[in-house]
Amino acid sequence: MKRVLIVESDMDYAIETGIRWGRKGFAPIFAFSIREAVAETRLQEPELILVNQSLRDSSRNEFLKELNNSGYYVQTGIRVKEDGLDNKYILIDKSERIVIEESIDTE
Repeated sequence: MKRVLIVESDMDYAIETGIRWGRKGFAPIFAFSIREAVAETRLQEPELILVNQSLRDSSRNEFLKELNNSGYYVQTGIRVKEDGLDNKYILIDKSERIVIEESIDTE
């Protein structure tokens, strides 16, 4: 089964997102800080990482730098507000680390 790592500061939102991705055939993994997220990436090797803009211990940019420095290149989505909703993710190109024009709707 494919794994999705959900890196969130809001536990309720993380659980909701995990349920949605579980229905899409992914096994959700949860992290609530950069430290947890890097450890889970190393341990679980997820196919996809979904991360909030800001985390308890730093920002998503710090998390992406940490992943890059650790040699992990995993498809990553950044949670953004779109039309007042928080359920969209913008994918980051894993080789260039730039935003690409694609979004994932978690509904």
